[in-house]
Amino acid sequence: MIFGRAGEEMEELAAAGVPYEVVPAVTACLAAGADARIPLTFRNCATSLRVHTMNPSTIKDERFDWSQFGAPSATFALYMGLNVVESVTQKMMAAGVSGAMPMALVDRASLPEMQVVTGTVATLAAAVRDRKDLPGPALILMGEVVGLRDRVAGSLPPPSSPTQPALAPILSKLPTLGLLLRQLVKPTASC
Repeated sequence: MIFGRAGEEMEELAAAGVPYEVVPAVTACLAAGADARIPLTFRNCATSLRVHTMNPSTIKDERFDWSQFGAPSATFALYMGLNVVESVTQKMMAAGVSGAMPMALVDRASLPEMQVVTGTVATLAAAVRDRKDLPGPALILMGEVVGLRDRVAGSLPPPSSPTQPALAPILSKLPTLGLLLRQLVKPTASC
Protein backbone atom coordinates (compact mmCIF):
# COMPACT_ATOMS: atom_id res chain seq x y z
CA MET A 1 0.00 0.00 0.00
CA ILE A 2 2.93 2.33 -0.53
CA PHE A 3 1.96 5.09 -2.99
CA GLY A 4 -0.86 2.95 -4.34
CA ARG A 5 -4.56 3.57 -4.13
CA ALA A 6 -5.40 0.69 -1.82
CA GLY A 7 -6.39 3.08 0.98
CA GLU A 8 -8.89 4.84 -1.28
CA GLU A 9 -10.25 1.49 -2.44
CA MET A 10 -10.58 0.31 1.17
CA GLU A 11 -12.41 3.52 2.03
CA GLU A 12 -14.92 3.02 -0.80
CA LEU A 13 -15.50 -0.63 0.02
CA ALA A 14 -16.02 0.15 3.71
CA ALA A 15 -18.43 3.01 2.90
CA ALA A 16 -20.38 0.71 0.58
CA GLY A 17 -20.51 -2.05 3.19
CA VAL A 18 -18.60 -4.45 0.93
CA PRO A 19 -16.56 -7.00 2.89
CA TYR A 20 -12.96 -7.24 1.73
CA GLU A 21 -9.62 -8.67 2.71
CA VAL A 22 -6.18 -7.11 2.27
CA VAL A 23 -3.68 -9.67 1.01
CA PRO A 24 -0.15 -8.57 1.96
CA ALA A 25 2.32 -8.39 -0.87
CA VAL A 26 5.86 -7.20 -1.50
CA THR A 27 6.09 -3.48 -2.14
CA ALA A 28 7.92 -2.28 -5.23
CA CYS A 29 11.05 -1.03 -3.44
CA LEU A 30 11.62 -4.43 -1.84
CA ALA A 31 11.07 -6.19 -5.17
CA ALA A 32 13.36 -3.72 -6.95
CA GLY A 33 16.14 -4.18 -4.42
CA ALA A 34 15.86 -7.96 -4.58
CA ASP A 35 15.66 -8.13 -8.38
CA ALA A 36 18.53 -5.68 -8.86
CA ARG A 37 20.56 -7.46 -6.18
CA ILE A 38 20.92 -4.28 -4.19
CA PRO A 39 20.62 -4.72 -0.43
CA LEU A 40 18.49 -1.86 0.88
CA THR A 41 20.32 -1.94 4.20
CA PHE A 42 23.86 -3.11 4.87
CA ARG A 43 25.92 -3.14 8.05
CA ASN A 44 27.97 0.05 8.48
CA CYS A 45 26.75 1.35 5.11
CA ALA A 46 22.98 1.87 5.16
CA THR A 47 21.05 1.82 8.41
CA SER A 48 17.79 3.30 7.16
CA LEU A 49 15.48 3.10 4.18
CA ARG A 50 13.50 6.14 3.12
CA VAL A 51 10.61 5.86 0.69
CA HIS A 52 9.51 8.84 -1.41
CA THR A 53 7.22 9.52 -4.33
CA MET A 54 8.76 11.52 -7.15
CA ASN A 55 5.71 12.39 -9.17
CA PRO A 56 5.58 15.77 -10.94
CA SER A 57 3.83 17.45 -7.98
CA THR A 58 6.79 16.58 -5.74
CA ILE A 59 9.13 18.33 -8.17
CA LYS A 60 6.97 21.48 -8.09
CA ASP A 61 6.53 21.52 -4.29
CA GLU A 62 8.66 24.42 -3.05
CA ARG A 63 8.45 23.10 0.54
CA PHE A 64 10.04 19.75 -0.35
CA ASP A 65 13.41 19.34 1.40
CA TRP A 66 15.87 18.15 -1.25
CA SER A 67 18.79 18.31 1.20
CA GLN A 68 17.43 15.24 3.02
CA PHE A 69 18.90 13.12 0.21
CA GLY A 70 22.35 13.94 1.55
CA ALA A 71 21.67 12.02 4.79
CA PRO A 72 24.47 9.58 5.57
CA SER A 73 23.91 5.82 5.89
CA ALA A 74 20.55 5.93 4.13
CA THR A 75 19.04 4.22 1.13
CA PHE A 76 16.35 6.08 -0.79
CA ALA A 77 13.62 4.40 -2.81
CA LEU A 78 12.07 6.86 -5.25
CA TYR A 79 8.74 5.70 -6.63
CA MET A 80 7.44 7.03 -9.95
CA GLY A 81 10.76 8.61 -10.86
CA LEU A 82 11.28 7.50 -14.47
CA ASN A 83 9.81 10.58 -16.14
CA VAL A 84 11.31 13.07 -13.70
CA VAL A 85 14.77 11.60 -13.08
CA GLU A 86 16.53 14.58 -14.66
CA SER A 87 14.67 17.15 -12.53
CA VAL A 88 15.13 15.01 -9.42
CA THR A 89 18.88 14.65 -9.83
CA GLN A 90 19.31 18.35 -10.65
CA LYS A 91 17.41 19.36 -7.52
CA MET A 92 19.43 16.92 -5.42
CA MET A 93 22.76 18.28 -6.62
CA ALA A 94 21.54 21.87 -6.17
CA ALA A 95 20.75 20.94 -2.55
CA GLY A 96 24.28 19.60 -1.99
CA VAL A 97 23.90 15.89 -2.71
CA SER A 98 27.10 14.50 -4.20
CA GLY A 99 26.93 13.81 -7.91
CA ALA A 100 29.01 10.69 -7.20
CA MET A 101 26.26 9.09 -5.05
CA PRO A 102 25.33 5.73 -6.66
CA MET A 103 21.86 5.34 -8.19
CA ALA A 104 20.02 2.60 -10.04
CA LEU A 105 16.81 2.66 -12.00
CA VAL A 106 14.96 -0.66 -11.79
CA ASP A 107 12.42 -1.00 -14.59
CA ARG A 108 9.54 -3.48 -14.18
CA ALA A 109 10.76 -5.01 -10.92
CA SER A 110 9.56 -8.56 -10.27
CA LEU A 111 8.71 -9.15 -13.93
CA PRO A 112 10.71 -11.31 -16.35
CA GLU A 113 11.48 -8.19 -18.44
CA MET A 114 13.10 -6.39 -15.46
CA GLN A 115 16.12 -4.23 -16.31
CA VAL A 116 18.57 -2.29 -14.15
CA VAL A 117 20.42 0.82 -15.24
CA THR A 118 23.11 1.97 -12.83
CA GLY A 119 24.86 5.29 -12.55
CA THR A 120 25.22 8.17 -10.14
CA VAL A 121 23.22 11.24 -9.24
CA ALA A 122 25.23 13.05 -11.94
CA THR A 123 24.94 10.37 -14.64
CA LEU A 124 21.70 8.40 -14.28
CA ALA A 125 19.46 10.87 -16.11
CA ALA A 126 21.66 10.75 -19.22
CA ALA A 127 21.87 6.94 -19.00
CA VAL A 128 18.09 6.53 -19.20
CA ARG A 129 17.18 9.48 -21.43
CA ASP A 130 15.45 8.44 -24.67
CA ARG A 131 15.53 4.74 -23.75
CA LYS A 132 12.44 3.23 -25.40
CA ASP A 133 13.17 -0.13 -23.75
CA LEU A 134 12.36 1.30 -20.28
CA PRO A 135 8.58 1.67 -20.37
CA GLY A 136 8.12 1.47 -16.61
CA PRO A 137 6.94 1.24 -14.07
CA ALA A 138 10.34 2.05 -12.68
CA LEU A 139 11.74 2.72 -9.25
CA ILE A 140 15.00 4.50 -8.45
CA LEU A 141 17.28 3.35 -5.65
CA MET A 142 19.94 5.71 -4.33
CA GLY A 143 22.64 5.34 -1.72
CA GLU A 144 26.01 3.78 -1.07
CA VAL A 145 24.40 0.31 -1.11
CA VAL A 146 23.76 0.71 -4.84
CA GLY A 147 27.54 0.79 -5.23
CA LEU A 148 27.72 -2.66 -3.59
CA ARG A 149 25.70 -4.26 -6.39
CA ASP A 150 28.65 -5.61 -8.35
CA ARG A 151 30.24 -6.99 -5.18
CA VAL A 152 27.15 -8.84 -3.93
CA ALA A 153 25.38 -9.82 -7.18
CA GLY A 154 26.86 -13.29 -7.59
CA SER A 155 25.42 -15.54 -10.27
CA LEU A 156 21.76 -16.14 -11.01
CA PRO A 157 20.14 -19.49 -10.27
CA PRO A 158 18.80 -21.53 -13.19
CA PRO A 159 15.35 -20.48 -14.42
CA SER A 160 12.48 -21.95 -12.43
CA SER A 161 10.26 -24.58 -13.95
CA PRO A 162 7.13 -23.41 -15.75
CA THR A 163 3.90 -23.20 -13.81
CA GLN A 164 2.12 -26.48 -13.34
CA PRO A 165 -0.41 -26.99 -16.15
CA ALA A 166 -3.26 -27.41 -13.66
CA LEU A 167 -2.68 -23.85 -12.36
CA ALA A 168 -2.65 -22.18 -15.78
CA PRO A 169 -6.45 -21.66 -16.03
CA ILE A 170 -6.54 -20.13 -12.54
CA LEU A 171 -3.59 -17.83 -13.19
CA SER A 172 -5.08 -16.69 -16.49
CA LYS A 173 -8.09 -15.32 -14.57
CA LEU A 174 -6.05 -13.17 -12.15
CA PRO A 175 -5.68 -10.07 -14.33
CA THR A 176 -9.44 -9.95 -14.82
CA LEU A 177 -9.93 -9.84 -11.05
CA GLY A 178 -7.91 -6.60 -10.91
CA LEU A 179 -10.01 -5.14 -13.71
CA LEU A 180 -13.18 -6.09 -11.88
CA LEU A 181 -12.00 -4.36 -8.71
CA ARG A 182 -11.10 -1.18 -10.63
CA GLN A 183 -14.60 -1.16 -12.15
CA LEU A 184 -16.24 -1.54 -8.74
CA VAL A 185 -14.13 1.04 -6.93
CA LYS A 186 -13.61 4.60 -8.13
CA PRO A 187 -10.87 6.80 -6.55
CA THR A 188 -12.00 9.45 -4.04
CA ALA A 189 -10.47 12.62 -2.71
CA SER A 190 -7.23 12.31 -0.78
CA CYS A 191 -6.79 12.85 2.98
